Amino acid sequence: MFRIKIFESVHNCQGIGYLGHNNVSAKFIANYIVDKLKFQPDYRPSAIVKDIKDLFHVEIDYNKAYRAKELTLGFINGTYEDAYKSLPKYCQDIERTNPNSLVKLEATSDNKFKCIFICYSACAQGFAFCRPLLCHGLDGATGCEQGLDDPNARKREDRARIRLTLDRWVGGSRKRGE
Repeated sequence: MFRIKIFESVHNCQGIGYLGHNNVSAKFIANYIVDKLKFQPDYRPSAIVKDIKDLFHVEIDYNKAYRAKELTLGFINGTYEDAYKSLPKYCQDIERTNPNSLVKLEATSDNKFKCIFICYSACAQGFAFCRPLLCHGLDGATGCEQGLDDPNARKREDRARIRLTLDRWVGGSRKRGE
């Protein structure tokens, strides 16, 4: 049987309102802010600190609010590692749903993401009808730095490079002759 023998009506303990309360962890805060962060992605850690103080009358520091936000974003969006692991499937889906598109995914020697190149077939076909405005610095070199004395020769060389690239993507179907 449980019985109260002495009752102290005046307390001098700190309560739960002091900074750094152990029960208010980043995980606890993350569970509280998950819905708000879904609809308000710019929800700042300083606003989280204020909201936790208003709602629970507990002070938390900025770092705990930041960790809670990062944890919540991980719940909502998944981790960066998971996103990078899904890139090969994403590339396959692009090639499957966009016929004749070009997708190149490159990785380092230790199988880490390096770069991705995507050229949608529709964009490449539309680009074939554009006027050749890209004529200077296409590959990082400019003007006569490559030993070309005639500036028009550089333009012709760049146009030829663009045509060859487009022919490879589009399959040689240029409608406008030059």
